[in-house]
Amino acid sequence: MSERWKSVGDDFASLKDAFKERYDQKEADEEDESPDSDDVKNALNTIGEGLERLFSSIGDVVRDDEFKRKAKTTMKNLGDAISESVSDISAKTTQRKTNAASPDADESKEASSEAPNSTETISPDEGVDAEDIDQLRKDLDEEV
Repeated sequence: MSERWKSVGDDFASLKDAFKERYDQKEADEEDESPDSDDVKNALNTIGEGLERLFSSIGDVVRDDEFKRKAKTTMKNLGDAISESVSDISAKTTQRKTNAASPDADESKEASSEAPNSTETISPDEGVDAEDIDQLRKDLDEEV
């Protein structure tokens, strides 16, 4: 499980770097256009123009195809990591319930070896709605 979360962390770091790179490039291209004046009116205009460029730059970066691809991959990996974590928690909860209900130590050991792996579907009676997780994955893929 920790490898998957490390991968998600690496994806977010890469996404941050891609955003920063594109934003800095856009700012450098527009830097020469900034008015330079001590007059309050010009200063306020500069602030307004800077905010306009900021939001325009953010929009340009977010619409960039490479950025979209990285964002989609990152969100898919995040969904996979969350799903795996929920599966692991569910397996541990089921194992504890089985161990608490079974007075025989051999049966407890046997139940713990039968814990579901990360590829099994979690049933709703285990406290997690697997359909919701699957729908969340589909929604993330469609949105990004």
